[in-house]
Amino acid sequence: MRSPAAACAHPSVEHLTPLCVTLGAATDPTAPPTAAIDGYTLGLARRSLQAA
Repeated sequence: MRSPAAACAHPSVEHLTPLCVTLGAATDPTAPPTAAIDGYTLGLARRSLQAA
């Protein structure tokens, strides 16, 4: 089955690039990340990492 709106439903690279740039500029590269949110909800895994 093909969806005509599939391209609109997924974020493009431009949507996530500022997040990656900000995360890289604001963190200590030697510090390990910590899990701020980690668990399961309704059978779906959730994980959110926080840079030190």
